[in-house]
Amino acid sequence: MAEEITFDMSVWGFKFGQMTVTKTLENDSTEVYTMYAAGKVNFLWMKKEGTTKYEVRFVNGQMISSSYIRMVNGETDYWNEVVFDGEKYLVESNKGNREFTEVPTYSVLALYFNPTTEHTRIYCEAETEFSTVTSSDEDGFELSCTDGSRTSYHLEDGLIQSMEIHASLANIKMKRVQ
Repeated sequence: MAEEITFDMSVWGFKFGQMTVTKTLENDSTEVYTMYAAGKVNFLWMKKEGTTKYEVRFVNGQMISSSYIRMVNGETDYWNEVVFDGEKYLVESNKGNREFTEVPTYSVLALYFNPTTEHTRIYCEAETEFSTVTSSDEDGFELSCTDGSRTSYHLEDGLIQSMEIHASLANIKMKRVQ
């Protein structure tokens, strides 16, 4: 059974794309989260068309793999693959290879389906790093990533209804449509 959430993406008040996040239960112990986002901006000096794809797998509450790829104007801009080898996580990416041992039990993709302010650290699949929840209350929380960006998540009735990604060039707003 799959659950799906879709968000419209906008910048400077103009809708430029959509993001869909899916949670699939493969069996009693395996959860698979995917995200696909596509957008196109043709505004003043910015002419970009991009797609982003994520996939993360959890078995018995522990991440066993994740992958991320971002394409801009038809070219791979950023990518990574992470696998658990039974002892540690092996990261391959366009930034190089590395390892880490801290076990991700909660991630950015998982939070769309279970947004909770109980966690202070969340695994960020795109950066292959743990990010910090910098502020939270009953209306939402803010996540600071290692790349310097911040995302504010706004909750209503316990569900993410909107987000703002505070990036270097512009703030991207996302609004739940499904």
